[in-house]
Amino acid sequence: MPVKQSPTTLTLQSGVNPKREPFVQLVANGEIVCQMRPAEARAFARTLLEAAEATEQDAFIYDWVINHVGAGEAQATGLIVDFRRYRAERSGKSQGPTRPEDWVMPNPEAGEPA
Repeated sequence: MPVKQSPTTLTLQSGVNPKREPFVQLVANGEIVCQMRPAEARAFARTLLEAAEATEQDAFIYDWVINHVGAGEAQATGLIVDFRRYRAERSGKSQGPTRPEDWVMPNPEAGEPA
């Protein structure tokens, strides 16, 4: 199911509440999305870094299967789905959708907004 893409500006802000407790807040387009304690913010940052690493692995394998192995996009997609499931089983983490129909990226060449 396609997700409607809209320009979003994400920022992080640090703060201290009236009880003198530190917090970090995630802000999207000027609206506070959530507030986290420092430990929660660090865990979120680790998850973000892990997802960035996972997506680079996925892109590398997808490209390798098509350009080195010579398989088609359907085979590469199936392999990525299997790879993500196996990675989730081994690590206990899931850094991406396992259903190809959930992979949503705008295509600037087709006139879709980034």
